[in-house]
Amino acid sequence: FDPINGKVGLKNLFTKFREEISFVFEIGLPPKPITCIKKILIYTREDAGQRVIPTENLYQIQDMITSMFPMSEITVIKSLKRLLFREQVELFSRHDLLINPHGSNSLNQIFMPIGAIVFESMPSCIEISATHRTGISEALSHHFRYIPSLECYNRSLDKVCQYTRHNKMPKIPGKGWSSFSASKGHQRCPTVSFNIERLKYELGQRYLQSCAH
Repeated sequence: FDPINGKVGLKNLFTKFREEISFVFEIGLPPKPITCIKKILIYTREDAGQRVIPTENLYQIQDMITSMFPMSEITVIKSLKRLLFREQVELFSRHDLLINPHGSNSLNQIFMPIGAIVFESMPSCIEISATHRTGISEALSHHFRYIPSLECYNRSLDKVCQYTRHNKMPKIPGKGWSSFSASKGHQRCPTVSFNIERLKYELGQRYLQSCAH
């Protein structure tokens, strides 16, 4: 990691890691930026038991994507726990667009094609979610976008969000950033429904079309 230029250091670190994984498992990880949407991956997080995309919202997402990218392939996966590490690498390396709720599963974007699109939703303010993933996204030139969840918004986090917008820690007596950890309710919501209109808008801003078959 380059302490002088963090972004350059992260880019070199993730690039090297991708190269090592590609060599060890003999998997070709796409090195060039994508120019069109060919394969779309939706991970529902049903194996996690919380922050799961509900069935009705999943159908809405699929219908919207089909109308916008009629030539693209959509893969829906409900569990990653049953996949070996190699299988997860292969799965994510084959997809140009990832849609999933907030979780450690988003780290798999490191194996996606350079310039991939990642949409994540979480029942709290944008800063809580986005700061977890933007380091990888920026280093690999991915397009990371936070999509507001339709339920379980935790109003108790509003003060934290307000402080983080100004790059400040919350000044609450006896409290610290750790007090707003994963143990808080904003991470324990049973479902996370994507705002379809916002998702459609963000997809439209990417200026990418379905790949011609």
